[in-house]
Amino acid sequence: MKKMWRIVVKIVRMIFRRELLDELYRIDKTFLLNSIVGFLIGMGYGFEVNVYFIRYGLGSLTGAVAMGVSWELMPLITALIAVGRIGVAYAAELASMKVGQQIDALKTLAVTPWQYLVFPKFIACLIMMPGLTIFAVFACFFGEYLVAQSMGVNMETFLNLAKSAFNFSYLIKGMLKAIVFGGVIALISCSCGLNLEKEQESAWGVGRAVEKTVIFSFVAIFLINFCFAFSF
Repeated sequence: MKKMWRIVVKIVRMIFRRELLDELYRIDKTFLLNSIVGFLIGMGYGFEVNVYFIRYGLGSLTGAVAMGVSWELMPLITALIAVGRIGVAYAAELASMKVGQQIDALKTLAVTPWQYLVFPKFIACLIMMPGLTIFAVFACFFGEYLVAQSMGVNMETFLNLAKSAFNFSYLIKGMLKAIVFGGVIALISCSCGLNLEKEQESAWGVGRAVEKTVIFSFVAIFLINFCFAFSF
């Protein structure tokens, strides 16, 4: 029992370290970019859908479609943006520390790199990705709403159908996706940054770590998204 309590206390101390706050602040800078991208995607998608739906007299149905698309598409888009904005930064940072032998210095001081460097990044991604996703969903839906309004769609019907189309499975699925995506991005990027071979400990090795982060993260994200499509 005492051993379990010590483990819990240790985890709590790790969570409330200053490093975690720094990582949360770093990810916080992505909110604006993510919201802008979501808004633009919503406008582009909304225009294309409305053109075809209005042509066949189904313009009012775009509200339901907009709601479904926002919750299905934006967790994936948010994850891809996070790879380019956050995952790449993590990989480059840790790979540079590896090249500069700072990782070896931490090990010499009996500090575990995964505990000191990776854990705050991992927890920060788990915390912030759902928030990023929600902002992107609302931005995307707002973009679709503005386009539908500009094209003469009955907005009362649009909003009523959007409201009726929404159910909590969208929210649960979207938040679970965001959390899993965040954890996977953090683990892959940090692993690629830390696991440089001796012959790769150079500027070229840093670029290679970034390249592997993007490739592995994209593959993992699309596979996870595919699995979620069949689980809900």
